Amino acid sequence: LDDFRLDLLKYLEVNRSRLESAPLGLSAVVPPHPEIRAVQPGVVFCLRQKNAQPLSVPSGSGTVNPLHPYFLVYVFDDGNVRLGFTQPKQILTIFRELCLGKEQAYERLCDLFDRQTGNGTELSHYDSLLQKAVASIAATFRKRVSRRDSNTGAAS
Repeated sequence: LDDFRLDLLKYLEVNRSRLESAPLGLSAVVPPHPEIRAVQPGVVFCLRQKNAQPLSVPSGSGTVNPLHPYFLVYVFDDGNVRLGFTQPKQILTIFRELCLGKEQAYERLCDLFDRQTGNGTELSHYDSLLQKAVASIAATFRKRVSRRDSNTGAAS
């Protein structure tokens, strides 16, 4: 993830004041990209776990979440989780390909999103996708902890 960290540091240097004044809960919409087969309509959630210690696996296999306390999850519009939080590089690669070099919002697409969501007042579809993302995070974490426990001989 070092190349993404470098990109982020460069972006922060240039846009610090803009980011500091930005509201929480930002969203962006992008059109389909037929050249990128892994991309289908959906949402990339970036969630932050509050007041949490790093989730590490004592057996020496590293941390459970390399972006702790943040979690990236890509959920298709149909509710299927395409990429979970353990795949941040793949999610960031897709996001980079969709957004690189784009300085302006896709106005028509933003207008369509606003119409479909009643200017952000009707987000039940996205709430449902968010619940799928959170369930995926919990399930993946349980699986990894269970795998660790079975490898170390601890009871689950």
